[in-house]
Amino acid sequence: MQELWRRVYFPRMPSARSISSSGFLRLALVVGLAAISGCAAPRVAKFERKRTGRVYCVRGFLDVFSLGMNSLAEELRKEGVDARAMSGPAWRAAARQIESDFAVSADQEPLVIVGHSYGADHAVDMARYLQRSGIRVRLLVLLDATTPPTVPANVEQCLHLYRPTLAGDLLPFIFAGNPVVLDRDNQNTQLVNDIVSTEELGPKASAVNHFNIDKSEVVHAFVVKEIIEVCPPLDSALELTNGYSPDPPTTVLEAGHATP
Repeated sequence: MQELWRRVYFPRMPSARSISSSGFLRLALVVGLAAISGCAAPRVAKFERKRTGRVYCVRGFLDVFSLGMNSLAEELRKEGVDARAMSGPAWRAAARQIESDFAVSADQEPLVIVGHSYGADHAVDMARYLQRSGIRVRLLVLLDATTPPTVPANVEQCLHLYRPTLAGDLLPFIFAGNPVVLDRDNQNTQLVNDIVSTEELGPKASAVNHFNIDKSEVVHAFVVKEIIEVCPPLDSALELTNGYSPDPPTTVLEAGHATP
């Protein structure tokens, strides 16, 4: 088992000659910049807010394999939702910002976290971090989570879209393709593990796999619909049970934009 783990996570090291090559150096530079940018909070961009709620879209491994999180955030902003895409390693900084923002008001607007692959794992980490401050996550959307922690009780709804694989069946502690589970004592979260299928999402779903689920048009449409349902229009926000009082519909706000 140790040998298998070493082969999966530590493949054969490149030779000195390959290390000195420009291609390898460029790759190292990209990875280094991704790691640095991942520690920063999401940048901001102007948009017209039409709905309540705040959405964080968390990218996965090396910040380059989940770029569909960027376009998902853009789609949500077009719907008037405050949505921001971010690197996985930035989840702690984002969680601390949420703590700070929500601490100034007793009322909490709907909070949604979406993640893909390792970004889905970080999305659960983020929800667990917020649990200590009593901050509710209205909706947690996971796109083929890899090896996520169990889902904490401060999450109201958790939707996990995934595709089972042979690797996931044989080595669930390494590979994606398995349902997520709740904390042992979690009786609060409404959990749905939903296998991506053509019956539910149509014929285009047949091409969906772990590496493109974050970019799939049919998956995006499904996820946007789910998020819109928990982020009502501003003119009806006063009907929210938590009493959140939003800004006027015409307000142009700062929304998180995709980090590099």
